[in-house]
Amino acid sequence: GPGEYSYMGDFSFKGDSVIIQDLSRKKYIVYDLYSSGYREILYDLYHLEVVVFDSIAYFISNYEQSKYGAFNLAKFDLDKSEIVSLGIPFDKGGLDKSGYGLKRYASKCGDDAMLIYPLNDTVYSVNRDEVFPSYVIRFTSRNLPDNLDIDRDALYGYVHKNNYLKGLEYMQNSHDYLLGYYADNYYFRYCIYNKSESDIRVGNRLIVKSLGGIWIHEFCIMNNNDFVFFQYADRLSSNWNYVRDKSDNIRYKKELDSIISNMNEDSNPVVFKCHFKNARR
Repeated sequence: GPGEYSYMGDFSFKGDSVIIQDLSRKKYIVYDLYSSGYREILYDLYHLEVVVFDSIAYFISNYEQSKYGAFNLAKFDLDKSEIVSLGIPFDKGGLDKSGYGLKRYASKCGDDAMLIYPLNDTVYSVNRDEVFPSYVIRFTSRNLPDNLDIDRDALYGYVHKNNYLKGLEYMQNSHDYLLGYYADNYYFRYCIYNKSESDIRVGNRLIVKSLGGIWIHEFCIMNNNDFVFFQYADRLSSNWNYVRDKSDNIRYKKELDSIISNMNEDSNPVVFKCHFKNARR
């Protein structure tokens, strides 16, 4: 009914409201965080994710043809419920990539966001007014063929079977860094790029030094520059017991001790937050 969604897609925040995508009904519902008010916004362009800047939203697709043409991005006015412009076009060959997805395509921090696409080594910058390519990732041993004669639904298995270095799998944007990983011969390689110093470091593990060098994989960076990582309770407890004595941050140590002491045995995921400047390779 009105104000309800049937299948939740992506969501974002817009001022004092949360905007939730109803993927099956092709609409967004904007809920007021401080009242029972809401409004619905209809759209007619299939997309996977959304990045919101006040009244402007960017719809992020994945090499999907639409009645608007072959574009991977659409700028949408939430107040007028209409597409303003289209961006990041792709040719017909790009359709072969649409069977290969990413964990996340966009990451917003403050007034800026970054955007990546499957098998595309370009990192795009996004703000309220414009979208532009900002970085190109070059792999020294990139071996994925430019032209893949394979059904797009079989692409994911194909690249793994042949041990291709596929490119970026996941990336997050902070004020000062880009942090992500890619798969190389079945193994994850983590990379962190310092924007101000144009320096990139690559390693086999991603650790939080202030937490004794605890090894993490599932993480994100929030809009306020907080670094958040996820682990299942039993794994976090085991990892923390191994590195606890090496932790040099008293506040984080006390917080994590408290979380673990209050955990039960059902092994639910645990979320821990720290400021990004304390995250290290």
